[in-house]
Amino acid sequence: MPTSTAETAVTPKLPPAKLFIGGEWVEPKSGKTFATENPATEEKIFQVGAGGAADVERAVEAGAGGPPGSWGRQ
Repeated sequence: MPTSTAETAVTPKLPPAKLFIGGEWVEPKSGKTFATENPATEEKIFQVGAGGAADVERAVEAGAGGPPGSWGRQ
């Protein structure tokens, strides 16, 4: 007898409470995280990294080297 989707549901592996910058997971400079929640149930889903100004700067620097060529220019 086939099983229902609910019976075979798998809990996904979530990324660490970090920021994805420059192609890798890095700790927020502040070390801070915050919880995200399901707005319908207010259930806490997981922690995410809290990026600040230093993290934005790091991301801008990582993105400045982008792919070569004029892919974004017309």
